[in-house]
Amino acid sequence: MSLKKKIAALLLATALVLPTMGLVSCGNDDGTETKPPISDIGDGEKPGDSEKPGGEQVSAQVTAEQWGAAFGVEAFKNCTIALDATLLNDPSVGESMITKFDYANKLIYDFDEPYASFTAKIDGVYYEFNNYVGGTVADEWNKRVLEDFTDERYEKWYLKTIDEFTMFADKYAEFTYADGKYTAAIFRDGYDEYKNVSVTFENGRVKTLVFDYKDTGIDDPDSGYYQPDEDNDYQHVVYGFTDYGTTVIEIPDVKDEAI
Repeated sequence: MSLKKKIAALLLATALVLPTMGLVSCGNDDGTETKPPISDIGDGEKPGDSEKPGGEQVSAQVTAEQWGAAFGVEAFKNCTIALDATLLNDPSVGESMITKFDYANKLIYDFDEPYASFTAKIDGVYYEFNNYVGGTVADEWNKRVLEDFTDERYEKWYLKTIDEFTMFADKYAEFTYADGKYTAAIFRDGYDEYKNVSVTFENGRVKTLVFDYKDTGIDDPDSGYYQPDEDNDYQHVVYGFTDYGTTVIEIPDVKDEAI
């Protein structure tokens, strides 16, 4: 399930009780999470070409080819993605997520505050780690072997997780560039509806992706089943992308045990 679909389900199911969900690095010794700043993401309002410390220019505009590559399958194999989503008609109902991809080392880390879990391939074997037992946060990491998990399943998991980004790869012509960002008023992808979409880039990489999103129904692509649900609320979704090529997920040193 993609990140957007996960958070959509949580927003709709937890309008009264508000847990948060995300993916973080487990590299901190004190167990705290390391997030890229979300408060500075905004709506992609960085105008024109910005300037880094030391005077280095940061390009905000891309060609159609660069756009396609920035939203391509290869683009997100090592990066950190911050997500904030709220109900458009009630911003007090919201979720936050952090995703860290380390594809080369077969790692994707999942954080559902205060619950955390991730899958890692170690010496040819896939393991699941988490920090909870039942509904209680544990003092130490748990670890178990994933007997049926394969490289093929990891690949499918990765592709499904990033599908809300790769779907933009062929949408360049639908956007207009002005004041440092690309915008589109509204478009649909299957049963999903997007409006007020904006994208910013930094040196050919996606920096922010912001949109109001509505899932207009429940669909199963394998069976062709679709149940319309026009009553679903719009969500305001804000993604921020950082640490391309430098994202690291450290594996905790724990013994194998059943969860």
